[in-house]
Amino acid sequence: QQRKAKKLNQYEEGNYYENRTYDLGGLAFRDAEIWGDGFIGVMVRNNKIRHERVLMSEIWVDEVEAQYGFPRNMHRVKDVDREELAGYFKDKRTEIFKASKVSDRTNSTLSDMVKVVESWHLGSENEKGDCEGGKHAIALVSNGTMLVDPEEWEYPFFPFARVSYCPRPTGYWSQGLCEQLQGNQIELNKETLHIQRSLHLAGSVKVLLHNSSKIVQETVNNEIGGIIKWGGTQKPEYITPTPIHPLYLENPKAIRARMFELAGVSELSAGGKKPQGLDSGR
Repeated sequence: QQRKAKKLNQYEEGNYYENRTYDLGGLAFRDAEIWGDGFIGVMVRNNKIRHERVLMSEIWVDEVEAQYGFPRNMHRVKDVDREELAGYFKDKRTEIFKASKVSDRTNSTLSDMVKVVESWHLGSENEKGDCEGGKHAIALVSNGTMLVDPEEWEYPFFPFARVSYCPRPTGYWSQGLCEQLQGNQIELNKETLHIQRSLHLAGSVKVLLHNSSKIVQETVNNEIGGIIKWGGTQKPEYITPTPIHPLYLENPKAIRARMFELAGVSELSAGGKKPQGLDSGR
């Protein structure tokens, strides 16, 4: 049994290496930070276990059924390359090539994709503790061709590894970091725009020319060693105004610090830096 367990571990490690699962895990976590949930799909293709990144927009659940966070039915809608799909379901090759091309998202003639929906229904536990009554099917959306006829689904879960950033009190979908920081980001954008306009209007040297001054305006330029001839009693005066109050420059820093605090990440760790004077011990 120990030998079998070790070989099973080796098999799983090889499976993760072949599917680049750890890389997919990082992408799933990033998706969870952005949209709230990240998914890695687990499936069998050509008798091999495959892991792939699944976008949150591809997953569909009933919001009423999923109000407690545990829906019984789930659907995945995805645009798949026609040749790739025909390679997976060789016995349905004719029906796949008769299916209409995806046209709702792209009008490009270079891509030849068809819309596929895969559905799961979770069964219930019987008196023996086994799950029964579950169903699984795959179909083409355009012509209704069943690529996989409804078959038994014996598992009490859906075939997705899910990363949730911040689960909501009700419903299936979670809240992402981007949504949590949205108000602060809007405020930061307003402050940055204000600073940018202020620097654009008053962030450079100004020249004061009196109306009685006999100076040609074109002679005031950025040439090195330029000569400005003037007459009368008024000469040009150069001033450098303060473009913006220092308080406006400090407020964006406070907003950024508040966003880091809300995310639970320090600016040092985000930048890959260590505090000054902190050295590793033995």
